[in-house]
Amino acid sequence: GGRLAGRRLGILGMGQIGQAVAGRARASGMQIHYNNRCRLRPEIEADVEATYWESLDQMVARMDVISVNCPSTLSTFHLLNASRLKLMKPSAVVVNTWFGKRL
Repeated sequence: GGRLAGRRLGILGMGQIGQAVAGRARASGMQIHYNNRCRLRPEIEADVEATYWESLDQMVARMDVISVNCPSTLSTFHLLNASRLKLMKPSAVVVNTWFGKRL
């Protein structure tokens, strides 16, 4: 189904755009999870009601939707490579909000 409520959203890159995505997704009833180079401060994490995943592989394997919001840099080049895409649920969806070669 196309309903978002109850689905798990994994956000890669929890800067301003990632946090804005989290707010909109939370308003739709989604569960918010994220992976970021640095964990958010506890008060910000609580405000966006997000769960931090240190392991990107573990997060990717458990999400219904992945939203890629990180800038294109050497450290994010092919961040979601073939091996990570294979970890995803067959029904999972990837939304790439930035240009660049992270996929």
